[in-house]
Amino acid sequence: MFWSNTNYWNGSLPDADTEVIVPSDTRLVVDVTNAKAKNIIVRRTLVFSANKDVNLDTGWILVDGGVLKAGFEGFRYDNNVTITLNNNDPEANVGCGAGKNRINFGNHFIAAYSGFASPSSSDICQADSSPTNQKLGKIVMHGVDDRTEWTVLTQNAKKNDTQITVEDATGWQVGDTIALASTDYDHRQAEERTITGVNGNRITLNQPLKFLHFGKITFGVD
Repeated sequence: MFWSNTNYWNGSLPDADTEVIVPSDTRLVVDVTNAKAKNIIVRRTLVFSANKDVNLDTGWILVDGGVLKAGFEGFRYDNNVTITLNNNDPEANVGCGAGKNRINFGNHFIAAYSGFASPSSSDICQADSSPTNQKLGKIVMHGVDDRTEWTVLTQNAKKNDTQITVEDATGWQVGDTIALASTDYDHRQAEERTITGVNGNRITLNQPLKFLHFGKITFGVD
């Protein structure tokens, strides 16, 4: 099924107020230049067309036992995909499950969900939580660059540091944007920086870090 098929959407394409759910029996191809949705839940496959650049504007994307995909290892994606997450409501905190089993994703995110939160029947997350039937959500992106797509820190990156050391910075260049995942319980400690210098695996950043990011096992911290 194609995003551009208005018949699939009952006559008109989704807009900024449309909640999109890709059901467990549907493979949906985003084949339009500009796609919009209020939010998206993927329970089978949402794949980006290999024939054009795609801009997707949405509040958040939850891969609920399905797959979000651009290219694959034998056929790398050679166009551009730009996903803009626009839900800036500070009071919103989307999550799955309840009580001690609840998993919170925040207000704008791309998340793969595995069903471990044991969702209720009214939950947005419907992945089967039983160990025998569980389907893990997957996010699969294969671009054309030979550059390292992800790596790990080899030493702690401290608050106010402007340089980090990673395991493999192959292909990284000045001007590239990188994201440092949170190593705290608070997902909001993830940070995005622009590279201003590359010396082997030593990377210089355009701004000091706001948070500590662990790159090695550290004892005596909570």
